[in-house]
Amino acid sequence: MGILGQKRPSQDAAWAALRAEKARQTVEITSAVVPDGAPAVTASSALVRVGYTLTTTPKSGHTRRSSEHLALRLEHTSKGWRVTALPWA
Repeated sequence: MGILGQKRPSQDAAWAALRAEKARQTVEITSAVVPDGAPAVTASSALVRVGYTLTTTPKSGHTRRSSEHLALRLEHTSKGWRVTALPWA
């Protein structure tokens, strides 16, 4: 199983709620920065923090928006940059 297919703790309830309300989620990237204290970006790897606005639109009811962020470890391959880890700190 790839890194993106791994389960995060306590995600089952959130997925069940989204399925129950038949919600659609979209994101808009608002920032991508190297966090303070992170190793310097190299030609082969980088650690970045991506900020985004998450919009959840249920089949009925009110649309919800929240500002979120996610840390990504990226490695450069022959096919371009790939996410290799999702540090949850």
